[in-house]
Amino acid sequence: MIDLEQHEFVSFDGTRIGYFTGGKADGPVMVLANGWGGNRAIWHHILRRYGKDYRIVNWDYRGLYSSGPAPSINAYSVPNQVADLIGLLDHLKIESATFVAWSMGVQICLETCRDHQDRVDAMVLMQGSSGKNGRKLVEPKKVQELKYDGCAKLSMRGDGFGRAGRKIAKQTLLRPFARVTRKLGLVGPNIEIGSMSGLVQSWLGNDLRVFFSILCALDDNDTDDVMPDVSCPTLVIAGAQDSILPPVLSEYIAARVPGAKLLSIAGGSHFAMIEEPEQILQGMDKFLGGLHPGAPDTSSVSNGANA
Repeated sequence: MIDLEQHEFVSFDGTRIGYFTGGKADGPVMVLANGWGGNRAIWHHILRRYGKDYRIVNWDYRGLYSSGPAPSINAYSVPNQVADLIGLLDHLKIESATFVAWSMGVQICLETCRDHQDRVDAMVLMQGSSGKNGRKLVEPKKVQELKYDGCAKLSMRGDGFGRAGRKIAKQTLLRPFARVTRKLGLVGPNIEIGSMSGLVQSWLGNDLRVFFSILCALDDNDTDDVMPDVSCPTLVIAGAQDSILPPVLSEYIAARVPGAKLLSIAGGSHFAMIEEPEQILQGMDKFLGGLHPGAPDTSSVSNGANA
C-alpha cells in the first residue's frame, strides 16, 4: 500500500485542515472523501489498488482527526465543508479530480457540484445520502425532528462530554465489540475485525460534540436540486445489507443523477469497503476504465434510472 504524507493548510475562516497526499505524483487526481466517522485508514484497499496510477488526496473534516476545530460549534455546515475541499484543491493547484466518497462524503461531493461542477471529473458515491429529502425515505418526519433536536443538544454539551469517547477508546473491549456487531448482523460476515476495531477507536478519540454538530448540518442540507444538473460520469454504490444508510438512498441518488450507474454490493453492510472490497474494486475498475477509450465493457453495472 502507498504511503500518504501528512500536511495542513488554513481554510477560509482560519480552520486548520489536515490533509494527506501520495501515489503517482503526475497521475490524474483521485480525491477520497471520508465518512462521518472515517479517516484515511478506511481506504486501504482503494489506496492499494489505485495508488500506482493516481495522485491520491484525502483530508480530515474540520474538527476531526488531524484537522483543527472550527471557530464555533455552529461552523460545521455542509457548505463550509465544501469550502474546505475547494480551498484544498486551490492550495494544491488541482483544477479537477475524480471524487471517491463514502457515507457523509457522498453528500459533500453532491453539494460540491452545486457551484463547482467544473472541479469534478467523475464521482464514485458509496453508501451515502443526498440529504434531508432523501432521508425521508427511511426516516419519518417525527424521527428526523427528534434526531435533530437530540443532536443539537448533544453538540452544546460541555468539555467532559466532548472528551468522553477518549476514555472508552482506551479500553480493551473494542475488538470484542466488533465481533458482537458481526454476530448481530450490524456488519457483514466478512468484516475485517482489526480494521473495524481501529475505526471505532479512532472515532472515539474525537470531540463527540463535533460529530453531533456535523449530523445536524447534514440534516440541514439537501441536494435534490443539484442532482438533475450533475454532468459528470457517476457510479453509485449501495450496500445490499446496509442498515445505517439503506440501499434505497443510493437508488434515490442513482435515479436522479443523469446517466448514473448503480452497483449493489452483495453481503455489504455500511462498511462494505472492509467487508467486500473486491466487489467494490471490480465495479470501480470497470467504471474508471470506461472513462477512457478502449476501456473494459461496463455493461455489468446497471443504469441507476432503471434501478
